[in-house]
This record gives sequence, structure tokens and C-alpha cells, in this order.
Amino acid sequence: MDKLQPVLIELTIHKGLNIKFETEYLKLAESVLNKSTKDMERSCIIKPFLFALINRAMVTSNAIETLINSGNYESTLPLLRVLFDCGLQIKAATMADNKEEFYTTYGESKAKRKVGNKLIRIKEGEIAKSLDDDKWTSEGFGLYKFLCGYIHFSSYHYSLLSNNTSSLSIGKLILKDDPDIVVQIKQCYNDVSEAFIEITRYYIDKLWN
Repeated sequence: MDKLQPVLIELTIHKGLNIKFETEYLKLAESVLNKSTKDMERSCIIKPFLFALINRAMVTSNAIETLINSGNYESTLPLLRVLFDCGLQIKAATMADNKEEFYTTYGESKAKRKVGNKLIRIKEGEIAKSLDDDKWTSEGFGLYKFLCGYIHFSSYHYSLLSNNTSSLSIGKLILKDDPDIVVQIKQCYNDVSEAFIEITRYYIDKLWN
């Protein structure tokens, strides 16, 4: 690419999605689009990376709210982990030694750090913990661990069948009947959405460093 060639990116914004945080997501997208930098070639790599993550967050949030509105709260839990992963990808980009490779493969190559003569993959838990290590939040790693607890098959999934071993129920949306859990899940959705928004705002400038 000719480094003197200006990089023009046209962003088409679709409003009216059924998501609570639509306005904040669109503000993030517009701030990325309008970010001024002399390194046009680098911007052509970084901006699509960020747009893809913001769009992923928006459509995931739309799915989460659709499930919440239908009362299918347990199905939101793995999607909340996907939503949090959008923020982890941005943080991972700041930690990767080969940032260009990470941007251009959209995370498929995973973030790696050089240790001695080897490139070692940075684990997701380490990325989540680094959010707290940066001192702007103290809840990143705890939120990560909480969400991971619902991804892999565990006793939690058995508990959705019944509270005892003599009577089992298949297909029942059990969490819908527990108001305390419903409140917790709705609050978790708020927390994860706000975490993604704040992660993007906090680290966006570091991506060009």
C-alpha cells in the first residue's frame, strides 16, 4: 500500500436495534471512525478490527435482550461471556507483541508475547487480570471468572433440571421463577456492557502505540 495514500473508511450506521446500549455503541464507532492519526496504513488495519468488535457487541447485546424479554434468562449466560470477550480482544491487542498480526487475523492467531526465543500465547485469564492490574477497575477478573462458570458443563446445568433427584423437569425455564437470579442476570448484563464500553474507551489510544 502507498503510505501517502489516504485511507477512507465509510461507516454505515443502522439505528433502531432493540438494545439498551445502542447509543453508547454508536458513539464508540463514531469515535473510532473520526480518530485522527498520521499513520494511515496502520489505521486501515486497526479501525476495521475495532468496528468488527463493536458490531459483535451490538448484535450480541440484541440477542441477550431478546432472550431476557422472552424470560429465557439461562440462555443469556454464554452470550454474556461472548460480550465480555469483545472487551478482552481489545485488551489483548494492547498486550500482543505482534499487534499487526493480531489485528489482521482478527484474534484467530491469539495474542502472543515473546518469552526468550519463543512466542507464548497469552491466556484469557491473564488478559482479564491485566484489566485490574491497570488500576482503573477492580472487577474485570472477577466478572471474567463468574461468566466462565456457565460456559462448560457443570453442576449448574444439572441444577436447572430440579432441586432434588426425585423429580426432574426438561425444558422448563427454571430461572424465570427465581426473581433474585433474574435481577442478578439483568445486573450482569449491565455490568458486562459497561465493561466493554469502558475497555474500548480506555485502551483505544493505546492501540496506535
